[in-house]
Amino acid sequence: MKVFKTYEEQIEILKTRNLIIDDEEDFLESLKNLGYYNLINGYSFIFKKDDDTYKNQASSKDILSIYIFDQSLRNIVYKYAMIIESKFKSLVSYIFSKHHGENERLYLIRDNFDKDNKKEIYIARLLINCYELIKNCSDDKNSKYKKYIGHYVQNHGHVPFWVLIRAMTLGDVSVFYANMRLSEKTEVAQEFNLTPSQLEIMIKILVSFRNSIAHDERIFCKSVYKDKLPSNLSVYDIMNIKRNEAGDPLSGRYDFLALMIIFKYLLSPFDFAKFWNEFIVIRDILIKNIKSHFVAFINNEMGLKNKWINLQRCRV
Repeated sequence: MKVFKTYEEQIEILKTRNLIIDDEEDFLESLKNLGYYNLINGYSFIFKKDDDTYKNQASSKDILSIYIFDQSLRNIVYKYAMIIESKFKSLVSYIFSKHHGENERLYLIRDNFDKDNKKEIYIARLLINCYELIKNCSDDKNSKYKKYIGHYVQNHGHVPFWVLIRAMTLGDVSVFYANMRLSEKTEVAQEFNLTPSQLEIMIKILVSFRNSIAHDERIFCKSVYKDKLPSNLSVYDIMNIKRNEAGDPLSGRYDFLALMIIFKYLLSPFDFAKFWNEFIVIRDILIKNIKSHFVAFINNEMGLKNKWINLQRCRV
């Protein structure tokens, strides 16, 4: 059973575990603002030995530096993920509406989706969720009410998909895209020079990172093992990423480097350049403020191996 400890007692415990406290007053304030669990349990694993003591002269400054880096990283990722979300939603709604019209009673029917019988249950659930969303968003007494949805229901008697999609999360649209007809999925994917399966997995990984940001979770060391990037992307050879015996890249499929690769494919060259510059700035600040012997461990956690820096200039 965990016993309550004052901030001063927490600091003393950390000292007994060989953590150097650079500025005790400043660190105590950090514990007040961030919480012991969020700061120490969340970010000190990089600096610990197996016996829970700290290694290689690790200090409170090191822990705070990686925390600040991850916080800045979440802000940057969220901003550029929003750009991708906007474009993806726009393309999906445009192409789907082009083929199936603007009345939900005509476009939200089974025949307009993937013909694969194995997807029956998923498509049935998708259609139910879409109709439920329209119902909730058009009811001004419902907490999910959206004025723009209500307007179309009241004034036009239907809700075009390009309007409905505004009320859908990126996760919702990811599921919608996964169940579209292959020909229509291909139209969307070609806008990114990808195959439908490649785009589908990239959006799933992006959703996972977005969800972690929404729950204030670490992302610099996040791994997405369920949905890995396909191993045949040309960028792996450009970055000279080592492969295992099965030919799969040893990094860049499920880690932060994977997200950077996704940004390379899904952002415009201009927006990717902006993302890259912002990332390098906060990474340089981290390297400046943290002890140099911890940098390699952080790179490993992020999947930044071999010539990952080549991602900046490569064409996809």
